[in-house]
Amino acid sequence: MFKDLFSKSFAGLMLLFVLACSRNVEIPGDPKLRLNEYIAKSFMMKRVEDKAQLLAYLVGDVKQRLEGWSAEQFRDAFLSTKRNLIKATTRELKPISASEVQITYELVYLEERKSAEGR
Repeated sequence: MFKDLFSKSFAGLMLLFVLACSRNVEIPGDPKLRLNEYIAKSFMMKRVEDKAQLLAYLVGDVKQRLEGWSAEQFRDAFLSTKRNLIKATTRELKPISASEVQITYELVYLEERKSAEGR
């Protein structure tokens, strides 16, 4: 059950990232590259303090949601599992406005639960 909750939380956060991806001045660069950077960082989290690295990629509601997570919630979602990214593929990039795009992507990863001692 907890594994399902983690998967839903992580998938929900990744999905919300799509909605927050922006091309505005505060977030320079190519949206696809920015998404790939975020995904890579999310798979490399080592400490609760690393949450700030992920927040730097986010805007709006999804940023507020992650900011509101407790240390335990962040640990459960990003640190208590060993996730190995297999593939991240961009399926579609659709302009929403002059400053926003919607990205549809696919993530393939393997997940292994760490033991309680690994926390």
